[in-house]
Amino acid sequence: MRFFMAPYYKGRVRFENPFLLPPGKESGRTVTRPKFSRRSFIAALVFVTLLLFACRPVAATGPSLTIGAGPDPGRQLLAELAAQLLAGQGLTTVVHHGIPDADLGLRLADGTIDLCFTETAPPPRLPADDAELVRLPALPFATGQALLMRQRQAQALGIQTISDLATLLTEQPRLPLRFAAADSRHLAQIAHHYGLQPALAGQSLPTIDLIYRQLKNGHVDVGIGRASDGRIIAFRLAILTDDKLALAAGHTAPLARADTLRQHPEIATQLARLNKMMDLNTLQRLTAGILIGHRQPGDMAREWLETSARR
Repeated sequence: MRFFMAPYYKGRVRFENPFLLPPGKESGRTVTRPKFSRRSFIAALVFVTLLLFACRPVAATGPSLTIGAGPDPGRQLLAELAAQLLAGQGLTTVVHHGIPDADLGLRLADGTIDLCFTETAPPPRLPADDAELVRLPALPFATGQALLMRQRQAQALGIQTISDLATLLTEQPRLPLRFAAADSRHLAQIAHHYGLQPALAGQSLPTIDLIYRQLKNGHVDVGIGRASDGRIIAFRLAILTDDKLALAAGHTAPLARADTLRQHPEIATQLARLNKMMDLNTLQRLTAGILIGHRQPGDMAREWLETSARR
């Protein structure tokens, strides 16, 4: 066994196997190996540990704020804008995306989130005792349901409002306009408010994404979408003014815990600032970057805030 395994001594090695000799060494020659004591090993370990500790990222020390966001890209963008504005005030902000709209109020009530953006119509589902939740001022423009047409077609027919469309359909009942909605009850609401008899008949398409594609491709002439959707700009669509308020064209408003607002009064200040900075066209352009350009809401928010700060 000694022939195959070189015996080790502290600081010195005796090479006995000629096949294990380093190049240029003769059999039986003793060479010196540098000593490595336990003290040196411990010192090196302490040095590496201190080096890693010194180079670690510095964690934010400000108070933490959790913002909830539903599936709508426009409200996801607003949540990211609010998070970055509040981060500039020293708060540590986290945005949780993908919370169902119906659950946002309940998540606020149980303290899972501190702030969210919801539609004023229909209002979010809230617990029976919602005294500890505060709705802050909404955006100064409607972001909810809207009746859409292609811009070129609406201009050719002289249509700007839903009343214009209703008048045209009354005068020309056989006009071949194709309607679509994710929920056919919305078309019934329009027919009821605008005196269209019989009620509007149209396709019931499963998703709003399909409605936008059908409008773009000309397979549908009139469809119900969302006013804040960036595809309105990208696909050159027009919003018909709902002059009789048939649709739930709600506004987007922040909803927050009362104790959070008491602890951080800067939240209300920054959200009021966001309301002044934002308009419908800007919101549509930014959501187009998310829906068409496949950008992340946080990246779009940061770039827009940086651009706005340079103006």
